[in-house]
Amino acid sequence: MTYLSISTGAGVFDAIAAGPPEGRPVLLLHGFPQTALAWRRQIAELAEQGCRVVAPDQRGYSPGARPQRPEDYRMSLLVDGP
Repeated sequence: MTYLSISTGAGVFDAIAAGPPEGRPVLLLHGFPQTALAWRRQIAELAEQGCRVVAPDQRGYSPGARPQRPEDYRMSLLVDGP
């Protein structure tokens, strides 16, 4: 497994990646209150099967994508984006 930083308009997200770069892409998104590490077993298995797996720490869990104000977590913003 390798660790990545993914820059977006919403901030910089920490992520875990594994598997060959040319492998079938698989994106794993964690739920509340987990992090990308919740997928560690699946990441290893999928990578072993030849998939390119990326599991980011989602908004609020990555230090670079963590809004400071509570109102930045309003439902309208969470479903509509930054």
